[in-house]
Parts: sequence; structure tokens; C-alpha cells
Amino acid sequence: MNDQGRPAGVPFRLAGMMFLQYAALGAWIVTLSSWLVQPAGQGGLGFSSQQTAFLYATQAIGGLVAPFITGLLADRFFASEKLVGTMHLFMAGSMVGIGQVAKSFAGENANPPVACLYLFFALLGYSIASVFAITVGNSMAMRTLANPQKSFGPVRSMGTLGWIVSSNVVERFFRLQSEDLFAVSAACHVILGLLAWKLPHTPPKGRGRPIPEVMGLPAMKLFRDPSFIVFAAVAFLIQMMQQFYTVFATPYLLDLGMANPVAKLSLAQFVEMGCMASLSFMVVRFGLKTTMIVGLLAWVLRNSVLMGGNIPAITAVAIPMHGVSYTFFSIVAALYIDKEAPPHLRAGAQALLTFVAGGPGTLLGFFLGGWVKDAHTHGPTTDWPAVWLVPVVGCTVATIVFIVFFHEPKVPQPADGTPTPELLPENP
Repeated sequence: MNDQGRPAGVPFRLAGMMFLQYAALGAWIVTLSSWLVQPAGQGGLGFSSQQTAFLYATQAIGGLVAPFITGLLADRFFASEKLVGTMHLFMAGSMVGIGQVAKSFAGENANPPVACLYLFFALLGYSIASVFAITVGNSMAMRTLANPQKSFGPVRSMGTLGWIVSSNVVERFFRLQSEDLFAVSAACHVILGLLAWKLPHTPPKGRGRPIPEVMGLPAMKLFRDPSFIVFAAVAFLIQMMQQFYTVFATPYLLDLGMANPVAKLSLAQFVEMGCMASLSFMVVRFGLKTTMIVGLLAWVLRNSVLMGGNIPAITAVAIPMHGVSYTFFSIVAALYIDKEAPPHLRAGAQALLTFVAGGPGTLLGFFLGGWVKDAHTHGPTTDWPAVWLVPVVGCTVATIVFIVFFHEPKVPQPADGTPTPELLPENP
């Protein structure tokens, strides 16, 4: 994590930031759905699949709102490290409150419609702050690392490690279907909120620039390129299909009788770290389009194996493919923007695609997933193969469209093929 030309501690402080912010998310995102859908008689909240998807949709709304707030606050008015610290302290308080609200509506006190309404607004504020903090943190890293093309990858990989550690700690030492999820997350937010004041000073750089420029609106001109339209449409569809896995992977594996599903799901993050190490070779040797096709095919394979319902195959193939697909499509997407957009539009182009795919795409995916699962659930039994068939078809269509209609830009690429911050919202 060497970064010549900067104070020795900068990369390590940024790596600590990445570790803690993704540890805070990993503590609850993967496991919350299993508590929400657990019957009230078993201590759960008794939510339907659509109510569960409604809560997870707050992440998508955060993806819609946060880019505008980021452009206005971080680029024009406040130092990034102060914003990151403030947001994480706010999120710590939110996690404590959310945990207590969820606890009050669990078991014999279950009232899914009322609980869903309360939790929705609480998670909405949290999600906006979360997307905001991650976006500002990525931007801070890119501005303060001396050689971000080489240093950002190792720094960012600590976020994946944080997700792995927290999700496994929660499963091993805490109650999965309880407010413990939010307590662990709150602890991570508090630590980062306090340590953020020691992050590299990153003053706003957009003072004096017009607000539309700070918010990245000039990047809309990229839609004049047919390949960019194809790319954005495929990213939109993929984000929709990805939400089936985000919301229903843990309940599905529990239904299959898999032991320690959260620990097994973290296999994807280990594979992701390995794929990150090979990313430079893949991009330089095969190009962006071929690398992204590998990522898309991995999504098709993952969902197809999930549809089969064979636990050994899911463990050995489907879960690892999640790490392959995320790295080789979502991360490589940032490299595509670096090649497609002129330098003065790159940041705006990333914000634009985050808005298009991470906002409406994710939002529609949550609602579609909830509707599909409820349509194939009768009493306590869910026809899971029918549920997973939808993302199989969706990812297959996206892959075919990308192969046929997308053309890689013919401009020089970064020498080492290392990505800039994530273009699409992360869900490790």
C-alpha cells in the first residue's frame, strides 16, 4: 500500500476508513431480510416479501438523492473528512434507533404495516447518508493518494475485508434475527465517525463552479454515443436483477437448510479480492468488453445454479460467481468511463451512471423481486426455481445485448488497468 509523495500514514488511514464503512454495512445488509420475513411466532417481524423489498429500496433512493447532495456539499462547501465523520456519527445513531424500533415490533408485538412504515423512513435517512459517505470517501481517496491508479485498488480491497469480517462476526457471536445486527453496525460507525477527523484534509474544490457542472449534468452529452446508451441500459437491467440476490439469498439458503449461510456467502468476497488482483491482467490482455462479458456470464451462471437448488453447487459455483461478476463488470465499468469520457466529464459520468443504474434500476429491482417472490409463495412454501428464473432470463438478455451492440472505445487505457472508484453501487 506504498504511496510515494504523501505522508506515510495516508493510505493506511484511507484503508481503515474503507474497512470500517463496509464492515458497518456487512453487519446487517446480508442478514436483515431473514429477520424481517421470519414469522412473528418465531420471534420475527412477519414481513411479506414486498414489505421486505420496500425497506431495501431505501438503498436505491439513497442512490438517487446522494449524488446531488455530494456535488453541492463536498465539492462546494465543506472538507470531505468532516462530512465523512459527521455522516458516520449520524448513521451510528440511526442504527441504534432502527434496532430498537425493529425489536419493538418483533415476536408477539408484530405489526408489519406499521413497522414497515417506521423502518422505511429511518432506513431512508441512513441510506442517503451511507451512499453520500461512500461517494465522498472514494473521492477523497482519489484526491489524496499520490498514485490512485495503483494505490486505490489495495486501499479499496480493505472494504471487502471489512464486509467479510463483520458478517462472519455477526453470524458467529451474535443473534442473526435480532437487533444485534444494528448494534455491531453502530459500533463500526462510531469508531469511523471519530477517526474520520484524522483522515487526510480534503477541502472542497468546486467553489466558483456552476452548480450544474458540480453535479455532473454536462456528462449527459455522453448519451449521444450509442455504445454508452447500450452500456447504461445493460447496467440498469443488471442492477435490477442483482436485487433478487441482495434481498433473498440468505432466506433462500436458510430454506434449503444450508448451515452458516452468512459465512458461506462471504466466499464471494474472497473471490472478489482474488479477481481484483487479476484485474490488471484481464483488462490489458483481453480488453474491457471481453472482461465485462466474463462478468455478465458469471451472473447468468450464478443465477442458473441458484435456480437448481443444489447446496454443494451453490457453495462451489454460485456464491463465488458473485465475486467474479461484481469485479469484472461493475468495477471494470469505471475503467470504461475513464476511456469513454473526456477528463473534465469523468466524475460527472460516474455520478450519472450511479444515478441511472443505482437509483431507478435498483429501486425497480427491489419491487420486482418482492412481487415475484410473493407471487410464487403459497403459505410457508416458496417456489424458488420460479423466482430465480427471472434473474436468469434478465441477465441472459443483458449479456446478449451487450455482446451484440456494445463497442469498446478506441482510446488508450490506463497502463495497469486499475479501476478508479466504483461506478455502480456496491453490494458485495
